Amino acid sequence: MERISVVVPAYNLAPYLGASLDSLLAQTYPELEIVVVDDGSRDETAQVIRDYMEKHPNIRGIFQENGGVTSARLTGAAAATG
Repeated sequence: MERISVVVPAYNLAPYLGASLDSLLAQTYPELEIVVVDDGSRDETAQVIRDYMEKHPNIRGIFQENGGVTSARLTGAAAATG
């Protein structure tokens, strides 16, 4: 089965990011990679990502300075392995 990657750009989404990641983790596809790109958030988004990375090996976090949603998407796509 081929790996599928989902790129999640995130900027100041701490209150909502957990629900989004939980929804992705509920999928039954076994080869799912989740790449979350924190685009320089000023809230607790980075900590939410780190917490999920500790519990779920299929979640990868990338942390960059704010460059906008297009930059975050491109960064995530470049890092994706699926």
